[in-house]
Amino acid sequence: MTFGAVFVIALSIPFVFCIVRHALELVSCSRPIPADVSDIYSPEVYQKWQSFKKDSSRYYLLCSILATAVYLTLAGTDILYPLVKLLPQNKSTLIWGPVVFNFLIGIASIPFHYYDQMVLKKRYGFCKQTAKEFWKEHLFFLLVFPATGFIVSWLMFICIFENTIDMTVTLQSKPSILPLASGGLVFSVLMNLGYIIYMEIRDQKSDLCEDSLKIELASISSRLGFKGKIKVAKSNKENNLNAYYTPFGNKVVLYDTMIEALTEDEICGVVAHEIAQIGRASCRERV
Repeated sequence: MTFGAVFVIALSIPFVFCIVRHALELVSCSRPIPADVSDIYSPEVYQKWQSFKKDSSRYYLLCSILATAVYLTLAGTDILYPLVKLLPQNKSTLIWGPVVFNFLIGIASIPFHYYDQMVLKKRYGFCKQTAKEFWKEHLFFLLVFPATGFIVSWLMFICIFENTIDMTVTLQSKPSILPLASGGLVFSVLMNLGYIIYMEIRDQKSDLCEDSLKIELASISSRLGFKGKIKVAKSNKENNLNAYYTPFGNKVVLYDTMIEALTEDEICGVVAHEIAQIGRASCRERV
């Protein structure tokens, strides 16, 4: 097995995780409304959401399998070797090669993201993003990905290749599998962390305006021992209802679409659910 194959297997770990996750989600989409909440959910709304999740999970499962296969093929075989031989065997190739590769991968992924965000979600009435906003966001990521890739490549060169005398031998041999794989994983972690930070900055969050709801949620937070904040985020891309907990600032975030669509009692139930996900056992004791 070549060092490229080992390297790409390490890179494929996140893809394999996605494959398993979407496969499990696909199985769960066929389940009926749970009996203990059947009086809460509208069968039509529940079925619509399950159908969307099924299509979305099936689509992302296919994308994850395809991406994993492409990575394994490119780095686990010698299919790119003739092209590598044509490149200058120097420092610039080692640094800029991964940058250009990631840029091309970013361009190739745009049609897949477009189908998910502008076709699939719009089919179910969940999309509120315009085509202009879509392209603006993805052009931004096309700049961020290569910039992050450049930093990782430059650090890898300093740590691994800087003192190598014969650059040609370095590019065609097995210099250090573990540092190379670690570099790929670092890049993956940085991109995921960067995306989380980007989402935190992009989603403008504000305090609740409704005084009665604010009082009710404060009471629930006190009973469940939650010392964080409850914020409202503006939904810029989707019409569906959403809420989540984030450790960034220790807060539960509710989207404005949820505030507009649900009653106060329903919103309190959602917040209690999110708080319970943080520490389910301790919350049960307090309740």
